[in-house]
Amino acid sequence: MSTVKELGISRDLDIHFSEDIKSWSAEQVRGYQIEVGERERKRLANRKEFPHKKGDYRTVVDNKYDRPVDTVKDYGVFEYVRTATMPEILQKAVKLIRKISPRVTGQYASNNIIMLNGKELPLDSIDSITLDPSDTIQLVNVSEYARKIEGYDIAGGGTTKSGKARKRKPLSSQAPQGVYRLTARLLKQEFGKTAYIKYQMRTLESGRTVGVSKGRYAGSRRANRYPMIRISFSSGTKI
Repeated sequence: MSTVKELGISRDLDIHFSEDIKSWSAEQVRGYQIEVGERERKRLANRKEFPHKKGDYRTVVDNKYDRPVDTVKDYGVFEYVRTATMPEILQKAVKLIRKISPRVTGQYASNNIIMLNGKELPLDSIDSITLDPSDTIQLVNVSEYARKIEGYDIAGGGTTKSGKARKRKPLSSQAPQGVYRLTARLLKQEFGKTAYIKYQMRTLESGRTVGVSKGRYAGSRRANRYPMIRISFSSGTKI
């Protein structure tokens, strides 16, 4: 009939249909899809590879959260997603930033900070932060060259006088894909279905500025924009 590829941790379930299933109605296919998905979820839960409690996982049905799986459209898609906690997401984010940050003089790594609702905290305070569902976390590097470390594309670089998109490769050979840009992408891959995660270039809400020591604006207190990862709660994220 049809074969089912085993579902592993953090992997999707793939169902491979044989020729005879083409004669099934859409309703039959949907019923079989739900049956197989639920069976795999229970199997993994029994192996302690997936949560047992419904509050510890979410259902995503046709890209809509927390819907009954039997509402999936004909030939649609549903999945079970483990619910992440905010400390888990933050700890992973800090771990990635520390790992990816270039370390020539150590200055860049020491300028990684956390902003909790606009208040600046050292990165090492991660284990002592108390969170509320309305909180917003921003991970930022406040080095004057932090933006160059990331590089930028059309969205981050604006345009030249001739109207062409500005592009610049990441500055550091130790971080060829940038630091915050890459960290945000990895976080979204793992936690994007349970938390709001966004990479952006922004001026800090605290109004911090840097003293630029090199280049056109050397010696000035020109306000700078910094690479930032914003993390906030979604309805499926726990404290």
